[in-house]
Amino acid sequence: MAPLKHIRYTQVPPSEYSQRTLGKMSGFMIETDQIQLRPLHLERDAPLLWEVYKNHKEIFRHFPGGSHSTYEAFYAEQEKFANSQDFFNWTVYVSASAAATAPTPVGNGAKAAKEEEKKWVLCGSICLLDIVLPFRKFEIGSIWFHPHVQGTFVMVETSYALLRFSFEKLQAGRVQWKTHHENIASQKAAKKLGFREEGLFKKHMIDAQGQWRHTKPLWRSTTSSLVSRRPWLNTSSGSTTLTNARRLLSAIPQPVQDPLAFVQGETINTRPLSEDTLGHYWDNIISKHGDRLGLVVKHEDNLHWTFRQFGEEVDRLCRGLYDSGLRKGDRLAVWMPNNSGWATMQYATAKSGIILVTLNPAYRQQELLQTLALVDCKSLVFVPGLKSSNYSKMLLDLIPELEFQSPNQLSTQALPSLRQVIVYDNGAVMPETARMKGLTKYQDLLFRTSDLAIDGALQKERLTIGNRDVINLQFTSGTTGLPKGVSLSHRNLLNNGLHIGDYMRLTEKDLLCCPVPLFHCFGLVLASLAAMTHGAGVVFPSQSFDAEATLRAVHEEGATALHGVPTMFLEEMNHPNFAQYDLSTLRTGIAAGSAVPIEVMKNVQSKMNLKELTISYGMTETSPVSFMTLTTDDIKDRCETVGRIMPHMEAKVIDPVTGETLSINTSGELCTRGYAVMEGGYWKSKDQTKDVVDEEGWMHTGDLAVVDDRGFCRIVGRCKDQISRGGEKVSPVEVENCLFQLEGVQNVSVVGVPDPKFGEEVCVWVSTKAGHKNVTLKEIQAFCKERLAHYKVPRYLVFQEDVELPLTPSGKIQKNVLRDRCRDLLKLGSSA
Repeated sequence: MAPLKHIRYTQVPPSEYSQRTLGKMSGFMIETDQIQLRPLHLERDAPLLWEVYKNHKEIFRHFPGGSHSTYEAFYAEQEKFANSQDFFNWTVYVSASAAATAPTPVGNGAKAAKEEEKKWVLCGSICLLDIVLPFRKFEIGSIWFHPHVQGTFVMVETSYALLRFSFEKLQAGRVQWKTHHENIASQKAAKKLGFREEGLFKKHMIDAQGQWRHTKPLWRSTTSSLVSRRPWLNTSSGSTTLTNARRLLSAIPQPVQDPLAFVQGETINTRPLSEDTLGHYWDNIISKHGDRLGLVVKHEDNLHWTFRQFGEEVDRLCRGLYDSGLRKGDRLAVWMPNNSGWATMQYATAKSGIILVTLNPAYRQQELLQTLALVDCKSLVFVPGLKSSNYSKMLLDLIPELEFQSPNQLSTQALPSLRQVIVYDNGAVMPETARMKGLTKYQDLLFRTSDLAIDGALQKERLTIGNRDVINLQFTSGTTGLPKGVSLSHRNLLNNGLHIGDYMRLTEKDLLCCPVPLFHCFGLVLASLAAMTHGAGVVFPSQSFDAEATLRAVHEEGATALHGVPTMFLEEMNHPNFAQYDLSTLRTGIAAGSAVPIEVMKNVQSKMNLKELTISYGMTETSPVSFMTLTTDDIKDRCETVGRIMPHMEAKVIDPVTGETLSINTSGELCTRGYAVMEGGYWKSKDQTKDVVDEEGWMHTGDLAVVDDRGFCRIVGRCKDQISRGGEKVSPVEVENCLFQLEGVQNVSVVGVPDPKFGEEVCVWVSTKAGHKNVTLKEIQAFCKERLAHYKVPRYLVFQEDVELPLTPSGKIQKNVLRDRCRDLLKLGSSA
């Protein structure tokens, strides 16, 4: 017998009980597959039975073998019955009894019925799970019946709780009962076994009228209509006899079906969810690992901070932000590449309760205006420039008031909520910067003495911060082309970082090299938070990705972990100076953004020593990781799948049309649920939130996926038309809206086409107005570069003369057909 602590109970979602109508007729047979039954599995189910048994010994006193004082004795008794051949002879039994209680328990598959009774009662033995009706064999999730209590005692396993019902009689299409207890069979058992406490009393399989209640009705059926078509089922009629019913009903075997594509992450043998705030957890890390290396920034004169030094900088910034007028709930946007100021701002805002708004440095003026206005930003942090980008000029063009207004007292027409613009010196010299008198210098913002950085007022402000408060807004493209602000809480981010680090096996002895950007959840959560929560340090090799700078940082600092999208790893391995750098200290890391070809994975393991490289999947709306491989998973699984569901999370694959949970190994839309789903939904957009998060809390990802019998998930496509270019999401509508402004363009449609380097590239289909010559690809690219981030600029151009625009009968563009036509015309390979 396996130890109790190693046995975990598997929950079943309510949707699995709601696929067909109870009492569906077919000829002279009645199918009762409203409830699905499955045999008891001792190694899985015995611990739950034991917990319930301990708390309800009086109800379960008729267990075969009498009462049990130890789990071992209880398990041995269950094992004895499980080894009986008749134990799993599942049938359904129509009880016949004039008494108010059900008949004697039925053992070894024997049938006992008193024919004078004219009502149906669902009954059976709780220990044997020997549920008998002569007309139907079926399998059930987990349901126990006890015949020696009034009516019938039933416990049903759902993803929310163990619900207790007492049924009086069963009719086709409905259940009637005498009493309905809105309580869990055993709250102690449920909590010990990891059931979601917040859902214990919220969902019930049966409503107050005795009807089956489900989130999405997949059938239409009422008792009255069923009885009118099948009068012999009317149990209140004196003309109906059990003999007639038996004549009409015949036993048929339950067809074997594949298990449903529903998976649930570990809840028992794993780290429990943390209810800390990010700021409190950060302080604990500093107390525990203060003398260890916390941050390295190679491009800032090789800056090295211990966690204690890092913490002092965070506290100085906290005080500076507070003194400048920022308070809990205010929005502060960061529009700059990786640097020590960015890292400090991440934890200073968390400790202060200020909502951190992450902006892509590739944003142009219009994108910047849209995002800042959407969230009513009060403060903005930026760098003067980076490479060819002059952020100072863009900002001055957008906010001309910066040239003559005072710092921290801005009043602007374009952004009425904006009061403060902070400039971080990254060494870029732009003439416009000197002209802006309304800027606040980052260094001037820092409180000068770390010992006095936390005063009473700031400490009082912190006491009001809760772990469910929104602390971060990250942007993702919407179907309208406008950005959507994803509202994430302390609880979302902290727990995701903790479990990501656990999957990588990070400890305080690790040092993670982070060439991925902090504005993205890849850098902010998978790197920064995953490392911090485990006491591991972080290295920023450069402001933006540079292959050789990354190799040099690993070599010089002895990094043990390295993150990147597949294209980054390829550039690093193909760099002409690759052989000059010692990467032997590397062990693990994360590859995300797109699938990793198996040859690339093999090269990364052999050439870069990343033998424990992991793969993750998620979306900004889920904090972001929901699936991830382990460091020990087979290389094939790490290349062809995104791993298994993360702890304390659930996932299912559904039919996008009906919402029905599909079987394993069947492609459908992937839905996820759990602590990681965005706490605050989309900022200021309840309707858009309801479009993707249903009333049961399921996040509809829009991705097509297949879950196999081991729980590994494979992403096979997207329900929506969003383009994924090197891990960056591109909304076709946004690019289309931009190009409609180009002179001479009459119609435009944007699709993604295969690309060996980035996974997908942007392809634009264009028709021109009469009398205008065709635009060129260079003209389109030049036009877009001024208005869009570089990764959104089209690489391919297709004209109306080359490809006819495919339309539906209602006039909508068939983008899947257009994508295929463009791919064939351009002679590109199939998508990965």
